[in-house]
Order: sequence, then C-alpha cells, then structure tokens
Amino acid sequence: MAITVSSVLASFAQHYPDCDSGTQQSIFETAHRELLDRSGLRHVEVSLDLVQGNREVDLDEASLRVLSATYYRSSRDFFALPATSSDELENRRPGWRGEITQAEPSGFYVESVSDGDGAKMVIGFDRLIPFTTSAGYPSVVLRCEQFASISGSDDLPAALLSEMWHVYRMCELWSARFDRGTTTYWHQMAEIEMQKQVEHSKDLAPAAPNLLAPPRTGFMPVV
Repeated sequence: MAITVSSVLASFAQHYPDCDSGTQQSIFETAHRELLDRSGLRHVEVSLDLVQGNREVDLDEASLRVLSATYYRSSRDFFALPATSSDELENRRPGWRGEITQAEPSGFYVESVSDGDGAKMVIGFDRLIPFTTSAGYPSVVLRCEQFASISGSDDLPAALLSEMWHVYRMCELWSARFDRGTTTYWHQMAEIEMQKQVEHSKDLAPAAPNLLAPPRTGFMPVV
C-alpha cells in the first residue's frame, strides 16, 4: 500500500495535535527534502541546452546535488565529465575565467553565484562552450538528486521503507521549539530509520557499475 503525505501528517498529529496544518506541511517538506538528499531516493536525468561562448548554465532550484555529467556530441558519441571546483581550476590554471578559447569541456563544477539580491546555483564548465545546441546536440545530461514538493494524497517514493523517518524527523523539528525534553529521543529514532533507508537504497542499486547511456526521449525519475 502506498504511503501518502496525508498518512504521515496524521501519524505526526498523534504526537503533536496542536501543530497547525500549515506548519505540518512546512516541516514535512523539510524532512522530505533531507530524506531525498541523504538517501538518494529520487534521481533524475536533466538535459541542458548549451549556448556557444557561455561557461555556466542555471540549475533548477529543485536539484539538490549533481551526481554526474555527460557531454553528448551525438546519441552515439558521448563522454563523462569529471567533477571539479572553481578553486581547483584556479589552482591549476590561474585566470581561467578570463580565457576566451572555446573548446569542449573536460570537467564541470557547481557553485552558488549572486543573483540580484539573492543567489542561485549554476553548473559551469572548465572551457567556454564551442557550439549552441541544435536538434538536441551538443548537450550535457546531468544525473541529479532532485526535490519535488508533494502534499495531501500524493504518494511518497515507492522505494521508501516506511513513513517513520518523516514522522520522527517532524517530531524532532517541532519538539526543538516546543518540547525540548524529547528532542534527543526523536532525533535518535529518526537516525535509526534513516540508516535503515540508506542501507535499503544501497540494496536497490545494481551490482554492476552503471554504464553511460544515450539520452532518452523525456527524462524520467529513477528510484
């Protein structure tokens, strides 16, 4: 039987019935985001269109972490891009951001950059992109951990063992404000459930190493 958001909130309310529905949903989403980030339950593939002469592309706000990146010249010609960082690039090639030579990238980095009064996440490449995407190529396909807001009757991921991580973590978050004497208990219970989920997620992974595959029509979540 599928686990729904409503069933999680109902279980949480048995412990803290005074928590209003708006706050319930807010702390549920905090717990759910953490679950996805720590357990790898929601992996998606995202295809990026490239623009000649650019180095960076905005990342979707829902993307929690970029796990890998693959550069596609065509459906049959592609290669993995190793992860690096802007600091590492600066150490290896001082002044690299000022380079104007365009070439296929040999690595990628992810960082937060200023965006008006706020900030945004971008994925960048060690070289300026040499071509603009046309008819699907060239492109970069990312494998990401991604957050999706869910509520009400929405189902939680099918690979989730139980609702108890959400319930315990929500109780921990609420008790930290209004019932501090129980916070340590809720934290310990939540960590036990998280460890179970992480081990379960490992068991779901294939024994053989993942191989690069050409992009499909319409990238779908992989759990």
